[in-house]
This record gives sequence, C-alpha cells and structure tokens, in this order.
Amino acid sequence: MKNMAKLFWIIFLYFCQYSFIKGFLLPNEFRNVVDILETNNGGQFGTWRDDQYCARSTYAVGYRIKVQSSQGSDDDTALNGITLVCATVNGSFGGDITSGIGEFGSWHSPAYCPHDDPHGVEVMVQFRLKVEPDMGGDDDTSANDIEFQCWDLHARLHTVPTVSNVNDQGGQLAGDTVHAPGGLANGNWASSNRCPVNSAICGIQTRVETFLSDRGDDSALNDVKFFCCQD
Repeated sequence: MKNMAKLFWIIFLYFCQYSFIKGFLLPNEFRNVVDILETNNGGQFGTWRDDQYCARSTYAVGYRIKVQSSQGSDDDTALNGITLVCATVNGSFGGDITSGIGEFGSWHSPAYCPHDDPHGVEVMVQFRLKVEPDMGGDDDTSANDIEFQCWDLHARLHTVPTVSNVNDQGGQLAGDTVHAPGGLANGNWASSNRCPVNSAICGIQTRVETFLSDRGDDSALNDVKFFCCQD
C-alpha cells in the first residue's frame, strides 16, 4: 500500500512539473473557453493539428516563431511554427505551448507584452496574421508573420479598445502591439476579432501542411486559431 502511495505521488509530481514547464493542462483539467480568434486570410493547405492550452489561470504573455529564411530560387515555406509563453496575471511563469509545427527553419527570439503595469503583466487579446495568397503554379509560402495586441486584463473590465481603432482588413491593432523577430514580408495583414472583456488568449491551434517531397511545393504553417479563456 505504501509503495502504491509513493508511486502515486511520483506520478503526480511528474505531471505537475511537466505541466509547469510545458504549460499543458493536467489530465481532466479544462479551460473556460469563451471565444475563438480567427482571421479571414488563412491559407488552405494542410490540416488542423491538436489544440493546446496554457495551464489554468495562466494566459499568453509572449511568443516566438519558427521561420525558414528566403531560399532564393528554391522552395520557400516562411512561417513554420508559433510558440506561446504563458504566465499568471501576476507575472509567474507558466510554461509554453504550441500546436502543429512545420519541418523547416529555426526558432527566433521571443517577444513579450509589457510587464511594468502596476496591476501585473499585460496579456494577449488579439492578433494579426500576414499571409501570402495561393500563388497558383508559383511557390506558395502561406503564413509569413504574426503579431499580437496586449492589454491589461483588469483594465479591460473598465476600458475596452474601440472598434474604430482596428481595421479588419489589416490595420494597426489597438493597445500595445508586440511583434517578435523573424517574420518575412510576403503577403497581406489581416486582423482577428478580439477576446471578450475579462478574458485573454489561452490556447492555440495551427493548420500545417505536411512535408510533401523534395520536389513538392511546401507551405508549412497556413493558418492559426487562438482560444480566449475566462477563468
């Protein structure tokens, strides 16, 4: 009996540690998802991969991207992956999460929301995605870059950015914009909807095209959705 109890605590501590480092939810743990953020310019290649969520009571406060640099006359894929950094509103690190990732390129340095607010760190509540449209017989890259809007979770209870500050066809985001390095220039920007008041980004799901072949026209990451949580 003592051995079983000891084994239980070893397994429990392992999952706790794994959840903290990676940011994943523990078994039977759920987030209160109140909305899904999407843009209208996502690529159409590939399949949607498994969604992943920050641990309970943590939200996205930063991110980094995996990008293949320009290959000249060879096949380009541009954006290959997105990792979210999770934290509590008090600034305690909560690990990182990602969904499907393409095979090409390298990870770049992260960028974070401002964290000098007296109420705590700002959290991500909206994003813009830069996507190259279907090029027909030419080289497709699909998603090329991404950036996020940050906002004080507590301040949003009383002050909400006005819709007039956001251009759905790709205009600048309201609030503090965070833009991680590494993105490429192909394509056009489009803005997502915004998380409802008193919620923030807590999860991610990407659409990724599987490696085709050495002679195929790979496009890697095509589209992304983010989930807003209120818990």
